[in-house]
Amino acid sequence: MRAPGRRGVGGTDDWMGGGRHVAVDSRSGALRLSGYTGSAELESKPAVFAVEEVEPLRGANLGGWLIPEKDFTTVASRASLCELPRGSNASFWQRMEAHIDGWIGEEHFDWMVGKGINAVRLPLGWWDVLRPHELPNPGSGAAWGEMAPGPAPALRAIRRLLDWAEARGVVVLLDLHGAPGGQNGKEHSGCAGRAEWHRYSIDNSLAVLRRLMDEVGEHPALWGVELLNEPGDLSSAPREDEMRPLLIEYYEAAYSLVRRRRADVAIVFCVLYWFDLWGWVTQLREPQFHNVFIDLHLYTAFDGLSEATPDETVVQAARTFGCRLLQHARHHPVVVGEWSLAVDEMGLKVSQRFVDTLFASFAAAFGHFFWTLQMDAAADMAEHDHLGGHVKIGQSPQWSLVQALDAVPNRLPDGSASSYRYPDLTRHFGGDPDAPTLAALRSAAASTVPAAAAA
Repeated sequence: MRAPGRRGVGGTDDWMGGGRHVAVDSRSGALRLSGYTGSAELESKPAVFAVEEVEPLRGANLGGWLIPEKDFTTVASRASLCELPRGSNASFWQRMEAHIDGWIGEEHFDWMVGKGINAVRLPLGWWDVLRPHELPNPGSGAAWGEMAPGPAPALRAIRRLLDWAEARGVVVLLDLHGAPGGQNGKEHSGCAGRAEWHRYSIDNSLAVLRRLMDEVGEHPALWGVELLNEPGDLSSAPREDEMRPLLIEYYEAAYSLVRRRRADVAIVFCVLYWFDLWGWVTQLREPQFHNVFIDLHLYTAFDGLSEATPDETVVQAARTFGCRLLQHARHHPVVVGEWSLAVDEMGLKVSQRFVDTLFASFAAAFGHFFWTLQMDAAADMAEHDHLGGHVKIGQSPQWSLVQALDAVPNRLPDGSASSYRYPDLTRHFGGDPDAPTLAALRSAAASTVPAAAAA
């Protein structure tokens, strides 16, 4: 079996039919549509194709690691990173470095392989790659300042993670989740309430990608680069037709930058906050742009479903995702960059039928990444109302893939297990049913003392 998704996929009818056959230019390793007979790079020379079958991506987001969010981690308390500059928050910067070193370990990758997970999406911020003075055209204010942990520890952690992934046949999608200035005003872009990306030159983001490719662009575990997560100014809400030309300019320039370093990696773009996805049908297409994926984030938790929503409506929502994926896979291969089991606000409506229907819908995509791999028991998402009891539910399977695949029940404040059970996901990930839990792996790792340390 080849490494998962190593070549990417083309938007072909063969692939849409479920065989996931991909067309690859055998001379350059670049993705081509199966019906394409020429080459933009080679002008009149015909392209030569090889067809092979690749393994779809079954992935997890490492959300809350390089970019802590209060919904999933407690390391930053309730503040955005931009509110915690180094000078007056030295202790937080130390905690953040410890968080980077300890929250994701090698045992997580052993656990993922055992559970059938073959890919990770790594959200990162511009401040993990560059310092503010290295930006070519920075703005001013909190969104443009230093944020923890800084490039040195973050890049060290990224390299380490790529090495762990390579050793186990796992591939990595690096995701520019927080762009210079903030691209959506959300906490996960580094600075809540500040969305200044579109007001400044795209050169800032290109500088981040350039450094990132210089540092890790040649790594064998690198499957793809997501150029920008969820762009859209939610503060002043510019019209889509005003921002789209800038995004197109940036995506095309970023594509060229990445391609100069790697011809084979997937390039992923996201336009989540725009309703008019059809406006992107003609953008970033073959033959000028190859191996380009569109990233769709499929959540029902924010769509108004509630305990009163009929079960059939909930299942229909999962089926509708499949229609959306099929439609957009006609113009770009699709990855589901984020999804969760938080079907409604309190997690009451998730059922086995919903999950099975959701994964049937995912068959129209090249892969999917659960949000997120794990969460802190005291994070905000652990405090949502549950079963009408207004209790903290702990590390919930709604948002924690570890909890869902290890079948760890919710815990009530007194430490007892909730009687509520989430549906089975293991059948859809195809892991080893006898694979150890993460808790067991972490316990074994903690009990192993290196000989040098023992001496």
